[in-house]
Amino acid sequence: VTYFTTKGVAGTTSITVSASGYGSRSATLTVMLPSETPEKLAVYATPPLVVANGKSSSSHITVQLQDASGRPAKARSRTAIDLTSSKPSVGTVPVRVTLSIGYTIVQTTFTSSYSPGSTSIIATNASYGSASAQLTTFGPYVPEKIAAYVAPPIVPADSGTYNIVFVQLQDDGGNPAKAPVATAISLSSSDPSIGTVQATVTILAGST
Repeated sequence: VTYFTTKGVAGTTSITVSASGYGSRSATLTVMLPSETPEKLAVYATPPLVVANGKSSSSHITVQLQDASGRPAKARSRTAIDLTSSKPSVGTVPVRVTLSIGYTIVQTTFTSSYSPGSTSIIATNASYGSASAQLTTFGPYVPEKIAAYVAPPIVPADSGTYNIVFVQLQDDGGNPAKAPVATAISLSSSDPSIGTVQATVTILAGST
């Protein structure tokens, strides 16, 4: 995971990642002025496919507060959000996260078990209802390509920095695959006037 920094300007940009031997992939990110009228929750599990390796860094869980149209919305007060995994035998999440006043997202991690399977990550708040995201774990595979994700796909144009860009090595079938050696990844934003991304990240040997 790496960061994207908005420039306070609304618009859409493509985040492109590339690595020698694995090609390149892009993901689209939309930047919008934040709403002041929160109405609902949205949940993102990124990447949605991870290795069943018993690690807590395998996937990031992002909960976003949105208005009725799906635009990022600022929290009016400290907002406690309960989290559950529908199948704890596949993996678990912290029981609660808190969204700070004025923020639109809060992030935490998913801890996989060693048993592959699928689970739903459910976020609940008394005022904003519930939302869920599907997450699937697999056994390790041989890396053949790279994948790029941004989650949430819409962030506020507030000149803020968000850890929302995710890079993953995958096999030909799209399953997560461990890097045989440390692998340097190059990143770029198609429209730097909207926002910029960290230029390079490294996937460590044995990580996905």
